[in-house]
Amino acid sequence: MSDVVEEIKTDLEKALEHSLQKARDCGLIKFNQAPEITVEVPREKDHGDFATNLAMLLAKPARMAPRRIAEILVQNFSAG
Repeated sequence: MSDVVEEIKTDLEKALEHSLQKARDCGLIKFNQAPEITVEVPREKDHGDFATNLAMLLAKPARMAPRRIAEILVQNFSAG
């Protein structure tokens, strides 16, 4: 994979980590330990350029629906 793609993946992982911490600090998502955040390129192009299963990993410890977790992460996401 190209260095550019790896750099974007790293930037997205950092942004997701920041979004998760912000949501936790605001009390929107509660969990003891954050899972490892990974971003990957989906096999099927129809699934987008990048993907993560962070919401699925947090569903059980946070006792929330994955879709709700994803919505909260998006609301607290900052690309810059």
